[in-house]
Amino acid sequence: MKMMALTTETMLDTVLTMEEILTEKQMTALRDILYFYKEFELELYDYPSEDTLFTKTQRELFDIFDIK
Repeated sequence: MKMMALTTETMLDTVLTMEEILTEKQMTALRDILYFYKEFELELYDYPSEDTLFTKTQRELFDIFDIK
């Protein structure tokens, strides 16, 4: 099986597909989990630069799910 390179465009396509598959309540729960994870990590490490605290993939997920 050939692995497809993930780009922001393909990741956004995946999120749109997830929105079609998951219920609104499930999507809200997933966003909440990401939000609380981000906030927990920031607080735990006394609010360092997000570029050094989170991986590129984590930052991309925060962007995709609009976690500010």
